[in-house]
Amino acid sequence: MRVVTREDPPSRDVLALVADGWVRELEASTSAALAPRPLPEVADTVPPYVDEVHIGRGIRETGHGGDPAPALTVVRRALLDAGAVTRLRSSAVGTLERRDVRWAVDHGAALPEPLSERPLWEVTHLARFERTIARFGGHVDSLGGDVGDRITAWAARPESNAGAPERGWFLDDFLSRQRGHIETARIATANRAEFLRWYVDTYKGMYTELAEQLWRWLNAQGALRKPTREERAVLGPVPDGTRVWDLDRLGHALPELRMPR
Repeated sequence: MRVVTREDPPSRDVLALVADGWVRELEASTSAALAPRPLPEVADTVPPYVDEVHIGRGIRETGHGGDPAPALTVVRRALLDAGAVTRLRSSAVGTLERRDVRWAVDHGAALPEPLSERPLWEVTHLARFERTIARFGGHVDSLGGDVGDRITAWAARPESNAGAPERGWFLDDFLSRQRGHIETARIATANRAEFLRWYVDTYKGMYTELAEQLWRWLNAQGALRKPTREERAVLGPVPDGTRVWDLDRLGHALPELRMPR
C-alpha cells in the first residue's frame, strides 16, 4: 500500500477532515467554559478559537489520511485569503496560558509550554468562514446556533491594543534599559527565557506577571518577530524561539523606543 507523504497534494477526504476539524474546535472551545480546565474569566475573555495542533493530532490518531500537514496548510491559507480568520488575540492567549498553568499547579503536573507559538485562530467573518469550510466539504450547520452567535459577537469587538502594559515607573525603567541594549546591537535578539531571566535578575523577581504580559504583547505587535533568512545568516546558530527586535514595529507600538534614522 502506498504511503501518503508530505510531498503529496492532500486528497479531498483529508481536506474535508481538516475542514470539519476547524468546526469541531470552535464548538469544543465554547462548551462548558473550556472544561476540564475552566477559569471564571475564560468565557468572557476568550472567543471561540481553533488549535490546529488538535486537528492534526486527531487525524493522525484515527489513522486516516496519512500526514495531515499539507491539508492543514491548504485550508488555513484559504481561510486567511478569504479574510475569515486571524491569529487568536493576545489577551485570550494570556488567559488560556493562566488557565493551563493554574491547572498544572493544582494537579501537580508539569507546567505547559507557552501558547504564543501555537497555531491558534479565531474567526473574524462567519459567512466567509462557512463558505470556505463548505468548499472543502466541511459541515457548518452547527455554527448556526450559540457558537455562531458568539463568533459574530466577538468579531464585532476586535482587539486593538488589548494586552498593552500599563504605564508606570517600572515600564519606563524597563524601556530605558531595553533601548540601551537595542541601540548597541547590529541585530538585537531576545528569547523568552533570556527575556524573563534578565528581568528577574534586574528587578529581583518583582512584577513577574507584567514581564510575561510585556513579552506576549511585544510579540503580538510584531515588535519581536522571527528572524529572516538574511538575519539568520548574520546571527549564526541561535536557540529555538529566538526573536529579533523589529525597530519599526517597536517604534509604532512604543514611541518612546523609536530609533532616530
